[in-house]
This record gives sequence, C-alpha cells and structure tokens, in this order.
Amino acid sequence: MSNNKIVNHNYTKRSEPSGGFKTMEEFYPFYLGEHCNIINRRLHVIGSTISLSVFLWAIKSRQPKLFLLGIIQGYAFAWIGHFFFEKK
Repeated sequence: MSNNKIVNHNYTKRSEPSGGFKTMEEFYPFYLGEHCNIINRRLHVIGSTISLSVFLWAIKSRQPKLFLLGIIQGYAFAWIGHFFFEKK
C-alpha cells in the first residue's frame, strides 16, 4: 500500500515567516508544504469544481443566495482536507 501522506518531502517543514510573504517565490514553497497530501489536493479540486458549478447555476437561475452555498461547500472540502489529511 502506498503512503499518500507525503508527496514532496522538500516542502513538508516550511513555515510562514513572521513578517508575511513579500513575493510569490517566498509564498509558493509554503503553499506546497500546506498541500503535500494527495487526498487534500483532490478535495480542493472537487470543492472548487462544485463551487464553480454552483456559481454558474446561481447566475443562470438568477439566485444570488446560491453564491453563499458555493462558498460554504467549497471551503468545507478544503477544511476537511487540511484537518483530516494534512493535520494542519
């Protein structure tokens, strides 16, 4: 059985600088470290895809309240990925 926990060992121990990120080059290694687990990344893709679909549905049906549903479900997938699979 393969270990899905760590995909790229180079990014697993990165931390956010106390002064924040000033460039994309500073931010991107941290971002990769926060998304090492393949299941977490897949949950992000699924959540983002569903959100986009709900947003398009909201526009087509002229129901602005559906935007909130899209945002909530999108973040739900991301939080589940980080909490249960990245443990962060």
